[in-house]
Amino acid sequence: MRVAVAAVVCLAWGGRAAAQARVGVPAMRDDGPVVLDRTEIHRFTSAVNGVEYELRLAIPREYGDGDEAFDVLVLLDADYSFAIARNVVDHLSDRDHLRPLLIVGVGYPDESGYQVNRTRDYTPWFSPSGGYGPGPQSHSGGAADFQRVLDEEVLAWLDAHWRTTGTRTLVGHSYGGLFAAWTFLTRPDLFERVLAVSPSLWYDGGHVFDLQRQVAAGVESGERPAPHGRIYLTVGDREVNGSVDMPADLARFRDVLRGPAWDGVRVGYAVGADETHNSIFPRALSDGLRWLLDGV
Repeated sequence: MRVAVAAVVCLAWGGRAAAQARVGVPAMRDDGPVVLDRTEIHRFTSAVNGVEYELRLAIPREYGDGDEAFDVLVLLDADYSFAIARNVVDHLSDRDHLRPLLIVGVGYPDESGYQVNRTRDYTPWFSPSGGYGPGPQSHSGGAADFQRVLDEEVLAWLDAHWRTTGTRTLVGHSYGGLFAAWTFLTRPDLFERVLAVSPSLWYDGGHVFDLQRQVAAGVESGERPAPHGRIYLTVGDREVNGSVDMPADLARFRDVLRGPAWDGVRVGYAVGADETHNSIFPRALSDGLRWLLDGV
């Protein structure tokens, strides 16, 4: 009897649903592009190297009109990193997994110069080969000037016009990761925390390893101040291509940082399973920021 009653109910419901006509495809209004709230764009031509830069700024929800100051997150490659970072940081900070951050993505108004801009600004040494090829490489070796741009112009402007704590984190990927690692070695005072994602440590025959040894020797001899701060190193396990083994390079870089010259440095390290050079960044950003900034 129960089965029969259930069957009757099902038949009645099915008939009612069949009798309802499907609605038509709705007429959509074009209300313009998606805009990220609490964001701004600022542009300037650098007095250091004459390059025009575009700063993409994301303001914390908590900023308001009070007097609370915020840590600064500086992103290289703003064209792809900024929107990812803004949304990841908002998502985590809204859920008390990360402190709110004032985010600035450093990019360029004309993205057609992508290869030349990255090669010029992110490589510490001139090298005629590698990377994007001879054309962009002819502009290589401008990292020292770009480091000054960040220090004397970008960070100076942020500190002058926004409520900042003085605690800064630098995030770089690939060539940007090389710049981040190099800055950690040469100007540890500039960024207390560094996230180096898939850094191009192979660049110029692995010159960065020579610098790393020089810094360690200088610290041990007393000629250099002892480095401090935190650095998070990460790479995908699939980032092996021909003669370049980026996971092996990163492990080598990490192992040097475990020596006595680096006692004041905290090192985080992770190899992303089944991650490639192009897929690793979103995961690295979330994991790295939570480690660097004592998140959840």
